[in-house]
Amino acid sequence: MIPAAIDYSQLPWWGICFGFGLYLGHMFLGPWLVR
Repeated sequence: MIPAAIDYSQLPWWGICFGFGLYLGHMFLGPWLVR
């Protein structure tokens, strides 16, 4: 799992892209996954 304290300055670009994509995924797919 992701640690509670993340050093974003040391986070690689793929980590940022994955996190942002996961965030957008929850935003758009959330309503369909809940029901």
